[in-house]
Amino acid sequence: MNEIKKSERLEHALSYWKHETSGDLQGVLDHYAEDATFKAPGYDLSGKQEIKKFYETIMGSYATMKVEDLRTVEKGDDVVVEFGFNFERHNGEKGYAEGCNVFTIKDQQIKRVRAYFNPSEY
Repeated sequence: MNEIKKSERLEHALSYWKHETSGDLQGVLDHYAEDATFKAPGYDLSGKQEIKKFYETIMGSYATMKVEDLRTVEKGDDVVVEFGFNFERHNGEKGYAEGCNVFTIKDQQIKRVRAYFNPSEY
């Protein structure tokens, strides 16, 4: 059987998470367009600078992070990724949460993210 190749948009979304979980803030930001938007529970961000502040806070909250894609759907410029998130906080507390991100990716840049998750699980 032939293995189905992941699309460029899906690869871009998954690459963004690799940079996030490795603590590479600049790598994360390189995935975003300058005028990107990011919306999640408690957040409605516009532009790369606002998004940068969000990631500076989030990425510093965990000692380790691992994201795995559980299910994906694509349509046009949109990629939907249901994900599992394993993490360990700096105090040693470990956890697992699931969520779903809807990415709009054009010209190899994230233009829009809508993130759906339960903040109490993070």
